[in-house]
Amino acid sequence: MEIGPYLERIGYRGSCEVSAETLRQLHRAHMLTVPFENLDIPLGNPITLSLPSFYDKIVGRLRGGFCYELNGLFCWLLEQIGFEVVMVSARVYDGAQPGAEFNHLVLLVEMEQTFVADVGFGDSFLEPLRLDAGEESLQNDGSYRLTGPDSERVLERRRESDWQPLYVFSSIPRRLAEFSAMCRYHQTSPQSTFTTKTICSMATPDGRKTLSNSRLIMTAAGQREEREVLGQERYRELLKTHFEIDLGEEKRIDKLMVPKKPLSKNPLKHLRTSDIRGAAQMATQATAGVTRIAEGVHQSVRSTMGIPGGKEADRTRGITGLVYKSVHGGTQLVGKGVDTVLAKLQPFLESADKDNAPTPERERMLAVLNGVMGDRLVADGSPFVTPMTLRHRGEALSQNAPPPMTEVTGKVLLLIHGLCMNDLQWRVQQDGFGFDHGEHLESALGYTPIYLRYNSGLHTSQNGDELSIHLQQLVNYWPTPIEELTVVAHSMGGLVIRSAFHYATQEALSWPAYLKKIVFLGTPHHGAPLERAGNWVDVILGSTPFSAPFAKLGQLRSAGITDLRFGHVVDEDWQGRSRFQRTPDSRQIMPLPEGVDCFTVAAATAAKRSPLADRLIGDGLVPLNSALGHHKDSRRILGFSGGGQLIVYRTNHLDLLSSSEVSGQMVEWLR
Repeated sequence: MEIGPYLERIGYRGSCEVSAETLRQLHRAHMLTVPFENLDIPLGNPITLSLPSFYDKIVGRLRGGFCYELNGLFCWLLEQIGFEVVMVSARVYDGAQPGAEFNHLVLLVEMEQTFVADVGFGDSFLEPLRLDAGEESLQNDGSYRLTGPDSERVLERRRESDWQPLYVFSSIPRRLAEFSAMCRYHQTSPQSTFTTKTICSMATPDGRKTLSNSRLIMTAAGQREEREVLGQERYRELLKTHFEIDLGEEKRIDKLMVPKKPLSKNPLKHLRTSDIRGAAQMATQATAGVTRIAEGVHQSVRSTMGIPGGKEADRTRGITGLVYKSVHGGTQLVGKGVDTVLAKLQPFLESADKDNAPTPERERMLAVLNGVMGDRLVADGSPFVTPMTLRHRGEALSQNAPPPMTEVTGKVLLLIHGLCMNDLQWRVQQDGFGFDHGEHLESALGYTPIYLRYNSGLHTSQNGDELSIHLQQLVNYWPTPIEELTVVAHSMGGLVIRSAFHYATQEALSWPAYLKKIVFLGTPHHGAPLERAGNWVDVILGSTPFSAPFAKLGQLRSAGITDLRFGHVVDEDWQGRSRFQRTPDSRQIMPLPEGVDCFTVAAATAAKRSPLADRLIGDGLVPLNSALGHHKDSRRILGFSGGGQLIVYRTNHLDLLSSSEVSGQMVEWLR
């Protein structure tokens, strides 16, 4: 990688002295010669965050790119010349609110004054902006300014009279690798603009030229001209003429011209005909719940006026009480009638779905629903309840339908998902390709991966007890003799397998004899502070007469969620106690499974360890100490060996599912 060809690529022949003027000219030259484009995404070509790949694409093949590529390589160029440059994360506005962190990459160039450089935002400023808040910069396509403090600078643009926010950023330095998750998101998510719309756009001295799917848009001196592109050859010609992009023998030009329909943000779109009964049940319960809350608020106000309430707490009396009772009773009566009718129609509704396979979006929605209120769904007899199943190649296993002997080995790998997730979510997108820890270990070590799907809203001990039974059946009916059983458990899944081992030992089942190793990924062995924070919210909401009724909303949290407060494993941890009262940690002392090699992976979003990060932050959900099994009570310390622990930094809770560092370490542990 040399700067000479790069400077030639952008047509720059000026001075390379480190100065504001050099920066201005380089930025302007880049904007006028290198297009902002996402052609690789609809073509299915993976984009990886590596400077050599950026250089090859932009300099070697005369292509453009999007923010991570353009600003990533421009940062390298500036540093090679001698500028001091910092990468920062920006959140792009989507309507009135900014989006996710790392949604966009921006550069801060530090000299006597600090400048904001951004050659990767598409329709944006032609020349760098001074970081001084409030200073207006008039450019060819409008005026720009930066407002707000260093911790939250907002880039705004004015066209005609109104200022509109474009993105918000802080001055926290970032590494290119930190943008990898959002880079994958923009290449794979149906919710990302880049997967639904093809764009190739470049600034001109007095406007902009843009090829957006099959539309060519030209702006100059405030005037806009738009026309349709007819045919693939014409599309190729326009790419070459306006952007100097030659796609060679690429045969998939049609994918660039037709926009994809964005995935509906309405989750109800993915419901099936047979889901109508479950939806009706939830509507009835929601109406009844809102009525109860309204009555509670009403009585709270009446109590301050000395008006007594009904026989039960938070209930009114007299005519007012009769009205609320009528509404509640009527809702339940109508709901029961509707449910009775739909229950009889259920076989016909299911037959209507026989050719309508459930979508991954529906399965994710049901996983979240079960995680948040799975215990309530079971109590209500909802058809939305997720039954526990062991799955192989996407299909549920049973003793009557074991997998073919030709497809399995005696080395069984069980993967257990976490809260509000399902077995499908072990497969994540990484560098444009699907990655699954189970498939990786199958390829590397010859395991047969089996995935558990379960209702994560039930108590962990309930799921553990049921899993124990399923594993016994698996051992009994596996088509070839089992040599070993290994478990990889993410998050709550680690508590579930510990619980299953406990109950299997109590009941003298045989499957624990096959269990050789367990790898815990981000398991909250000693709880998660976010659940505890939710518990405190319940207490705070319940501390005043007017807010107390709303505490019931927080108390909709499932048994599975409240088990995460301290990391419950067995029934005795929660039986006889209110899930929503602030209580001390009174769990049973529960060591790691005896005779099993146990390994743990803890993640930290921070770059290094610190007391605050260890105790509170961790991977964003689970603190390091909890994932590592550390505890101030020596009786509760879990005995992971030094070589059986891994801490991965700059990694969040869900990143554990796609971390190459984690997958590499697991291969070493499980050999």
